[in-house]
Formats: sequence, C-alpha cells, structure tokens
Amino acid sequence: MTQQNSMTVNLPSPSTRWTPVSVRLARRYELFSEILSLSVLLIGAAVIAGWLFDITLLKSVLPNLPAMKINLALGFILLAISLWMVHPNRTSIPAFCSVKRLCCFMAILIGSLTLLEYLAGWNLGIDELLVKEAPGALYNTFPGRQSPLAALNLVLTGIAILTIDMKTRRGFRPGHAALLVVGITSLLTFISHVNGIHHFLHFIPESSAIAVHATIAFLALTAGILLARPEHGVTAILISESAGGVLARRLLLPALAVMPLLDYAVGASVKAGFLDAAREDTVHTTWLMVFITGLIIATARLLEKTDIRRTRAEAESARLANAVKHAGDAVIITDANGVIEYANPAFEAITGYRVDEACGKNPRFLKSGRHNAAFYENLWRTVNMGMVWRGHMVNRRKDGTLYEEEMTVSPITDASGAILNYVAVKRDITREAALHKSRNYFTVVVSHELRTPLTNLRLMETLLNQIEIAGPMGDRVEYLRGALLKTIASFDRVIDATSLIAEMSYIGDEKPFSKNAIYRTVSTALDHARQNLMADRRNISIETDLRDLPYYATVLGKDVLLRRALEEVLSNAIKFTPDGKAVHVRQYISGGSVHIEIADEGTGIPEDSLRDVLTPYYSLENPLNHSTGRYIFQGGGLGLGLTIAKLVMDYHNGELVIGNRSDRPGASVVLSLPLVSDAEPTAAA
Repeated sequence: MTQQNSMTVNLPSPSTRWTPVSVRLARRYELFSEILSLSVLLIGAAVIAGWLFDITLLKSVLPNLPAMKINLALGFILLAISLWMVHPNRTSIPAFCSVKRLCCFMAILIGSLTLLEYLAGWNLGIDELLVKEAPGALYNTFPGRQSPLAALNLVLTGIAILTIDMKTRRGFRPGHAALLVVGITSLLTFISHVNGIHHFLHFIPESSAIAVHATIAFLALTAGILLARPEHGVTAILISESAGGVLARRLLLPALAVMPLLDYAVGASVKAGFLDAAREDTVHTTWLMVFITGLIIATARLLEKTDIRRTRAEAESARLANAVKHAGDAVIITDANGVIEYANPAFEAITGYRVDEACGKNPRFLKSGRHNAAFYENLWRTVNMGMVWRGHMVNRRKDGTLYEEEMTVSPITDASGAILNYVAVKRDITREAALHKSRNYFTVVVSHELRTPLTNLRLMETLLNQIEIAGPMGDRVEYLRGALLKTIASFDRVIDATSLIAEMSYIGDEKPFSKNAIYRTVSTALDHARQNLMADRRNISIETDLRDLPYYATVLGKDVLLRRALEEVLSNAIKFTPDGKAVHVRQYISGGSVHIEIADEGTGIPEDSLRDVLTPYYSLENPLNHSTGRYIFQGGGLGLGLTIAKLVMDYHNGELVIGNRSDRPGASVVLSLPLVSDAEPTAAA
C-alpha cells in the first residue's frame, strides 16, 4: 500500500464499485433484459402459430418478405427461455440452471444440424419435421430450411448464454465475442431489409433468406444477453458515471439509429423520384457531415458539463480533505477488512505512531488489553450491519502509555449496501475522564465524610451544655477530647481527599508529568509504613525484594500521588495481616512496565467480593470495630484506600490488579506503570 504522508482522502475505486446511478441503471437494464426475452418468446410463438394456422402476417410480416422457418421460431423460444433463466435472482436455483442449459443445447443442436445440411449437402429430415412448406416459396431454395446465417446465429447465441459468466484470466469473455458476430450480422441484414438489398439476405448462394423479424429477434437476444450482466463488458461502460459512460448513454443510440434512417430516407427519395440517382452519393456525404458535426458538438457539450461537475467535485473533495487534515480529532479510514488506508495528523499526535507506520495495519495494534473479546465482537457486529458504533475505549500509545478515547465507527457502503470502507473518528478524553472520575469521587467523599464530624459536633454541643450545667466532670471532658480528635481526623481526611482530587483534576496550565525514579518512591513509602507500624505497636515485618528493579528505572508521573497510592495499598495489606506475620513487596520489570506487587498474609478476599473491593466505601471489615488508625489489625476503615490507589493509577495510565495469592492464603495487589527508562542517566556535558 502506498504510504500516505499528505492528506488526500481518496477511497479506492475498483471497477466493481458503483454509484447510486450505476445501481439504478443496472437494475433497469436487468429488467429490460427480461422484457426482451419475453418479446423474443412472443415472436417465436407467433411464428409457430402463423405456420400452424397459415397466417402470412405472422410468418413473414409482409407478403413480399422471406418467412421465418418454424425450426428457427422454436430455437427462439428455447433461447428466450434460457435468457429469462440467467437473471441474477434465478441463477442460484439449480432447477433453473438445468432448464437453461437444456434449452441452450437444444437450440444449438437445431442450428448445428441445419449448418451440417448446408455444408454436407444432406437432408436430415428436420426441415419439415413439424410442418410442410409449399415448394417455390419466396426467397426459399430448400422448403422448411432456415437461413444458414440464422442457423449460425442460433448456435452463437446459445453459446453466448451458456458462457455468460465465463471469463479468461486476461478478462476475455468468449460469450461477448459470439454476440459481436450475431449483432453485426443481424444489424447488416436488418439494414438490407430496410433498403431492399435482398442478395445479402441469403448469406451464401443457393440458400434460404433470413426473415426480417428473425433479425429483430437476434438483435433483441444480443441486447438482452448484454443487459442481463450490466456489470460486465460493454454494458459496464453504459452504467458507469464516468465521462465515457455518460457519452455512451447519450450518443450510442443516435449513432446506431440515425445513419440507417438517413440511408433509408435517401434511398426512398431516389425511388420516389424526389432525388436524382446521380446525386445520391453527394446527399449521403452531406448528411454524414451534418451528423458527424452534430455528434462532435454534442460530445463537446457533454464533456464540458462533465468537466464542470468534476471540477466542483474536486473542489468539494479538497475542502473535505483539508477539514479532515486539520481536525483536532483523529480520523482513520480502513478498507472493508479493517486495514488502515489513511490517518490524519491528529492520529499521530494522539497515538505517537506515524501515518506510514499505521497504514497497512489493522487498528488492533493499538489494543490495551482492557477490553474483552465480546467488546470487539459487539463493535464489528454493529458496523457490519451497516450501523454506527459509538463507545468509550482504552488504547495504548506507541510509548506504552494508555489513553482513553471516545470513538465513532461508521461503515461506508455503496448503493447496493455492500461495505466498502470504515471511518473512525477518535477523540482523546484521557484528562476529561480523569476529571470526571475525580469529581464523582469528590462528591462521594464529601457527602459521606461530613456526616460523622457533624454528628460529633452536635454531641460536643450537648456535652458542653451538660458541663456548663453540672460543673467540671473529668470523664466527660476526656470523652469530649476524644470526640474532638476524631472530628479533626475526619475533617483531615476530607481535606486530604479534596487535595488529592484537586491535584488530579486541575487541567489548566498544569505542569506535565516528570520522570520519577520509582525505586526511591517505593523506598520512601516503605520507610513511612515501617515508622507507622512502630507507632501503632504492630508486630509485622515488611519483606522486600527489589533485586529485579534497576535503581535508575524511571516512570512518568507525580511523586506525591504515586507515593500516596503505594501507602494506601501498604496500609490495606498491613490491616489484614495478623501480628507475627509479614507483608511482602516485590518489584520487577515486564512487558515495558514496572510492576509493584504487595501481598499480605491474611485470609484473602472472598471470590464474590473481588469485584466490589474497588468501590468507594466498600469494606470487608466490621464497621463496629471502626478506628481512625490506618494500621490497626482489622480495625475498620473508610473503604477508600484501594479506591484512591486505583484512581491514581488510572491518572498515570497505569493499572491496579487485585486478587488472591496462589501460593498461600492472603490477598495480592499489583500496581503497574509504563516504564520510561531503566538505564543510568548520563552526565551533562
């Protein structure tokens, strides 16, 4: 595929791609083909009736014209039935195909036997098998025997119907070659009838002449076979919306009809005495010059109109291309198999992939692994049904970071409904999604956390009233002090959560992520956890394995937020680990990401609760044992620790995966962040 670095939105244009006008014309031509087949059938039936009931009008049209033989009439009926059977809606029915072949073979047999009679000088007894013809009939050497030209055309027409869908590797269609002979000879004999040139009607000396309605029937069969497959051969030009197609539709019929009519008019004028025979050639030449001049003028006008439409279409296409090129949203165009054919510059800015890297690939190379197979099956099922798919998707950039996008995928179909391309418009909403999550989280935190301090404040008001009435009471003062401390701690949590949300939600002139040595961030979080364990008098060890993490490994992010996520997960692991046991921390690099695994030695998480543990305020602990301490064993909690950690990881295009340990009882949380570098930084020059 040609690489597309500049913006030129040109969809592929194979010959099978039709415009609505083309499809409409094709359906009309197929219908006209059926009408022609029925017309030929009626001609054949009328001639047979003329022979059976001796009606000259049906046999020869006029008394002074050759009669159509009954064998030829029977051949026309067989060919008309075959032509009716080749309609696209009937070719899939085996019975119709069998009838078509049988009728064609019978027509070919009739024509072949007649040719054999002429060539070998035999009389096989087929000429008057059905009816007897009186000797001495006009233009008739052998009673009941059809013209050799009619017999030949009968054979060629049968072959054309049998091979209507046959094509060689080079695109040659033998059926069309046979029709070319039939069409030319039939047109010549028809003109000969019109002009009274009877010697051509015999084709070879001492043979029967071909009837005028036989030539009309052959012309109808030729047109009917061509129109039955309008997407092939000459008729493909007639249904095309190209300049050639428009010219063919406008000029072909006049070119075929005008010259014979002019020729007939001149000949009739000479016979009637209106024109001197010596001047016949001059008149012919003059009329021919006039006709050709008119044809040239008509062609020029058509080409001018076509050129104007083309110029307007190109200007419209250029405006569309320019709009897509400068769009802020990514736009990609794929073929019907989902292979990318075009991507605009915004795609490069969002994904990090150059256009030439993306073209020729399936968009699946952007997959993040966040969506299951059913998600993509639903997408393809929707667009393959011709409908527009809209949804939210998480994909992966070239540098390994994740991003969220709102995507619309629309199928492009031709007039017949066949899908030609897919167009996807993708808008990066990574920061907007983080802001939305943060706002929701902030609303939940404030509405939940303010209830407890407000209750405590009301309680303190009551106690103060009692103290004022009853005088100093030491136990009540201590209770009041505890309630006040809890209230302060609750407000601290609200402020802490609000600060965290503000940090992640601000999308003004915020500073970009900086490189952070994740080794030092983890070490700082571990030191802080160990200090708090000592303060809360917990007998728990924190065992670390940082051997697989290079000291200089860096990630993009904000150190304060990353440390907060680590501390929340460590706090959660410590609360569920009994005294005398350990919390295990392991770091390693895999798949272009840094992974930090924190595992406890508690009882683990019930399978039916794994899906809910990241929900705000969901807790596995007993609410009656609630404590403000973050490290007290099963001391209760707010149910926000893992929620905050997940929010931070999403904000940094990372992942948080929670589950149960496979080696022993306990839960395991893995924090993953895209790795930027694991090499030691070089000194500045």
